[in-house]
Amino acid sequence: MVEMSSSRRRGFRWGWWGAAATHVGSNMVRKNRTVNALASAAQVALRSVSKVGHLLWLEVTGLFFVAFAAIGGLAAWHDYYKHKMLSVRLGAAICFMVVFAWFGLSSFWRARSKA
Repeated sequence: MVEMSSSRRRGFRWGWWGAAATHVGSNMVRKNRTVNALASAAQVALRSVSKVGHLLWLEVTGLFFVAFAAIGGLAAWHDYYKHKMLSVRLGAAICFMVVFAWFGLSSFWRARSKA
């Protein structure tokens, strides 16, 4: 048999007291104008920071995609001038370059439209 404390056997639980204290405390906090003002300011600041963070994310990912496209273009250029003919490897490098250039440019376009 599991041992129980005497307070538990009598039905005393902190959960009920904690819920009551939370209810009373939340009523007091809701009526406090300073707390409401700080909560509103925090909400506005978080919304602004998240918008700027999202724009920064789009621009940084766009920069990386454009850099990868440039690397793919250099690989295509190197492969073409090395072999002086079209090959599957050259086609793959060109496809890589086009796709990543599209991803990069579309990321910058999205950032501009959201700004």
